[in-house]
Amino acid sequence: MNYTLDDMRKFKGVNKTLYLTFIHIYAAHVDNNFTAEEAEYIQNKFGSEAMNQMLQCYKHNNRSESDEFISDNIDILKEDDIDDLKMSLDILYHVNGNYCRHKKAFSKFLNKLLKFVEA
Repeated sequence: MNYTLDDMRKFKGVNKTLYLTFIHIYAAHVDNNFTAEEAEYIQNKFGSEAMNQMLQCYKHNNRSESDEFISDNIDILKEDDIDDLKMSLDILYHVNGNYCRHKKAFSKFLNKLLKFVEA
């Protein structure tokens, strides 16, 4: 089944694993170049099912909807999750050797959201 972000909102179907998978997929796409290395990293970290489900969600929604989804669900994360998420995204950003300004901008956006988790 292909889930849109609206479907995930309606059914409260997003859990921490799916949410983190979506963040990683989004982060990997910010430079408009989703590489095989990035896909492999995400799939190895979260599993094929989560990867496929959230990749379909990502593809069926625009950037604004994805930003909103990430913002609206930040409370899924706990303070203990923050360091792991930052470390994992850092690995993802460097997996293909292309840590660009788009990825830096997304990191700033995410770090602002994560301040609400830390509070």
